[in-house]
Amino acid sequence: MALLVARPWESEGRELGEFAGFTDATCEAFDLSYLESAFGSEHDPQQDDIFSMNGEDDVFALMCDFHTFGLDQVTVHVNGGRDPDGGMALLQLFRQTAEADPDYRVSDLDGLGDAGYRSAYEHEGAEKIMYHFVQGRLEVSINSDVGPDPGDVEAVDALLTEIAEQALILFASET
Repeated sequence: MALLVARPWESEGRELGEFAGFTDATCEAFDLSYLESAFGSEHDPQQDDIFSMNGEDDVFALMCDFHTFGLDQVTVHVNGGRDPDGGMALLQLFRQTAEADPDYRVSDLDGLGDAGYRSAYEHEGAEKIMYHFVQGRLEVSINSDVGPDPGDVEAVDALLTEIAEQALILFASET
């Protein structure tokens, strides 16, 4: 199975970080056409759940919970703050916790951010996959569930990578 990834949002004249910010509008800036490639169902914006927090106690947060018409889901969490080491400390803590659990499979996540890992575990017949990485002051986690077919896992991994790359561009000015 091959997944062709085109990035139309790169060719529309948008500058790096143009849509950056911890606002609901940032969720709308993600190109979600890749959901159909991964899940076989289009994005259903009516089912999305969005939460943003901008600057309370020097903490910034954005949660974009995207859904498809087929009831698939991808959740993106982006956190930032004034502490330049805060994201890395959380990443290390969560990774150690996942590695200590024998049900989790944890591997390095290369090419995304300053450091990161991919974790996966099975729950009720579904593979739960999470990408967790930091870039400067940002801590990013992206997760989704997928069925047991290895081709499906590859497609969701490609989707999570694409969403992660978009997050790095959308938040480039925040790192």
